[in-house]
Amino acid sequence: MPVQTGMGATSLDFLCCSLGEFVAYECKARGGKLTPRQQLVVRQINAAGGRVYLVTLEDDELEFKQL
Repeated sequence: MPVQTGMGATSLDFLCCSLGEFVAYECKARGGKLTPRQQLVVRQINAAGGRVYLVTLEDDELEFKQL
């Protein structure tokens, strides 16, 4: 889970690489939206062949939506 300090490249909440597959997760509160900067990062990860999921809590269950 990268900690943003104002230095370096921006990222999403969780970055994972398993068996050569890159996956990123952005966690939001119910009704939360991606910022324009996060939308840019999502496009960059997708363009590089990675996958991105938006994780929210809906009706007391985690919901994973691929972006």
